[in-house]
Amino acid sequence: MLYRGLLLAAVAMAGAACAPAPIIDKSNYSDKSGVEPQLGQTAQAPAGARMFTAYNYWHRAGAVFTYSNRQVVGEGAVFADAGDPIFPATVENDPVYCSEKLLYIDPLIGAYKTACFSDETGDGLFDHVRVAPESKWIKQPLSPKLPYQLKDIVVPHGGAFRYELVYQGFADNTLSLRFMEYKGGDFDRPTVTLDMSYAIDTFPATITFRDLRAEVLAADNNKIVYRILSGF
Repeated sequence: MLYRGLLLAAVAMAGAACAPAPIIDKSNYSDKSGVEPQLGQTAQAPAGARMFTAYNYWHRAGAVFTYSNRQVVGEGAVFADAGDPIFPATVENDPVYCSEKLLYIDPLIGAYKTACFSDETGDGLFDHVRVAPESKWIKQPLSPKLPYQLKDIVVPHGGAFRYELVYQGFADNTLSLRFMEYKGGDFDRPTVTLDMSYAIDTFPATITFRDLRAEVLAADNNKIVYRILSGF
């Protein structure tokens, strides 16, 4: 056991001559920004749905696992968690999706390698996995196969943001809204959440929040009809 651990360390220090074939990243980074719906456009939203969003972030094409799985590969194991992102690449000229997270676990040294997955039948299930624990790639069939979903992956960075205005309902002449602010690319957990209410006796009516102005044309507890006049 100790000998094998020392051997792995020696292989890691041996240099490029003993390294496995490289992973060639095929994902494309790009900037995404905009507002939905467009300013001045008449729109409607049901209660509980997003009325307006403004966003700016980097993103790249990728996929996520749709459920968690552990499978033995070589002398270790690959742990895939539901929601883990993987990105298009090539290994030894074969198309694959590779993790950036260390998914390959060695029993001696823990998580220390990425893993690459291929869907060779094109049925939406990864059927093979590749890992390179030492100087060569190991390719192994997956059993069971791993389902995945193609997804636009947000790339965290300090300037990324998304602002959302959510319609909460209208009752007793009171319009209820929720504002949520996401920063830095973590778009699963808002950094700011504010609940707001506006007294409205007749429609149309104009409401404001920060720099946002919206003309509410009609509303009830089921939906709202509106136009966004200016954004956040």
